[in-house]
Amino acid sequence: MKNLIFLLFVIFSISGTAQNIFSPGYVVTAEGDTIRGLLLEKSDAEMSRRLIFRISEEAEIQKLTGTGISAFRFDSGREFERKTLLPKPGENRDTTYIFAKNVLRGQTDVFIGRHYQKRFPEIFLEDHINNTSIQVYRSRKDLDMKEFLNRFYNNPDALNNPQGVRFIEKRLLKTLAQQNAGQSAGYPISAYRESKENKWILMAGMPVDYSTKAIHFRGAVYFSRTRTERTSNFSSIFGIIYHHWERKEISITGTQQYGEMNTKWQMINLMPIGIRFQGNSGTFRPYGYIGAGIGLLRETDVSLEAIGNSGDRVSRRIVPTINSGIGIKTKIGKHFLITELTPTVNNLFLNLGMAI
Repeated sequence: MKNLIFLLFVIFSISGTAQNIFSPGYVVTAEGDTIRGLLLEKSDAEMSRRLIFRISEEAEIQKLTGTGISAFRFDSGREFERKTLLPKPGENRDTTYIFAKNVLRGQTDVFIGRHYQKRFPEIFLEDHINNTSIQVYRSRKDLDMKEFLNRFYNNPDALNNPQGVRFIEKRLLKTLAQQNAGQSAGYPISAYRESKENKWILMAGMPVDYSTKAIHFRGAVYFSRTRTERTSNFSSIFGIIYHHWERKEISITGTQQYGEMNTKWQMINLMPIGIRFQGNSGTFRPYGYIGAGIGLLRETDVSLEAIGNSGDRVSRRIVPTINSGIGIKTKIGKHFLITELTPTVNNLFLNLGMAI
């Protein structure tokens, strides 16, 4: 396990050196001018303070901050605006800028400003009917979400700015979207949907010290989902794995006249939860994953007596499982060739497969 953790750390470190991907879009300068060019695709948090931009493939790279631009947008529809980040009560820091991503438009425009290595974002609301703008942050000891929204729409002067609110991000956005849908007249509504990368991974493998005395192999089907705008280095992974071992020949020696001998076992392993660490670009992308699951194990044993083999005994049981692996994804067109090393309780497997 210590070696696995070390290898995952190395893989994650390598991922930070992968090549950069620029996508077409534009920036809006502080003076209001629009300049088209290529914008570096990063997670929301990584772009919250700085944008990497160049006018063309051959042009020099520019590092733009909130003092130089007021907004930027990818042609895919991903859009950011500069927002004033106010200090929370009790914080001793100056007012700064943050680039927040637009997620809703309508009666209320909603922007989310994510912080690097911080779990909870800042949410910026702009209500066009009341001409009210407010910064909201998650707090366990302030207003609950229902009371906050009641004040925001009916008595905004009763709120602080920034305002602490007890809320779940997904639920708050859903409620605001419903409010926008009910007040659509004069306020065209839209909701931005974050891009997700979904992959099916098909794999088969054999032990690295394969022996001709037994049939030993494993096969797996995984589904991986990456929320690339939150982070492209982590993804959720789910899967089902089949593991098979069987003796080719059964030899009973004089010292094995009593007891039982295992001749075959099969396991179907369900992994409903897992996380994968990965490189996010380049032809060769290292990765590693770890997940928890549950397996149905079927064992076949030979019962031995003094006169020899007296028949098979089949047993079944459910066991908890830990699943892990490290490997390399090699990009081939739109798909990936997978080479992976997978440790199990009884062997180390070399697997080959495809991600499609």
